[in-house]
This record gives sequence, structure tokens and C-alpha cells, in this order.
Amino acid sequence: MSVPQFIGWAACILCTSAFLLDYLAPTPPGGFSWLWFALFTPGITLWAVQALMLDNAPLVAANFIVVVVLLHKSYRILRPLPQAASETEPRHAEVR
Repeated sequence: MSVPQFIGWAACILCTSAFLLDYLAPTPPGGFSWLWFALFTPGITLWAVQALMLDNAPLVAANFIVVVVLLHKSYRILRPLPQAASETEPRHAEVR
């Protein structure tokens, strides 16, 4: 088996496992599965590496775009959200 073929099989196993996991144990609407992310992102990255090795520019572009979107999504989930001004200011008792 050639190196690109081996990389393709590894990518196939990772991505298919991610979708089977999502099918068998779906996340609630609006939820995010870190296990899905941990399987799918390396799988897509491996497919991009395989496409680079095979000199397939459209697949390289498509897979790297997906990787960038996935990493941006994880960044948006992990970054701390700014607190609203009303949450940071001390609350005073109302005077009647």
C-alpha cells in the first residue's frame, strides 16, 4: 500500500467514525460534540495532506477550507464571552 493510500484510509476511518458517532448518539440541536470534532478534523486534515501528495489542487483547497471553518468554530466555542455591563457592575438595593 502506498503512503497516499494509507493516509486516505486513515482519513476515511476517522471521518466515517465521526459521522457514525453522530448518527448513533446525536447531539441536541445547537449542541457540539467534541468527540465528533476530534475525529472529523484530523480526518479532513489527512485528506488535505493526501490531496497535496497527489497534487490535486481542488481537493486541497476544499479540505483546507473545511479545516479552517472547523478550527474557527472551536475557537468561537472556547473563547470566553464578554460580560454585559449590567453583569459586571455591582447591584444596589433600590431605595423606595
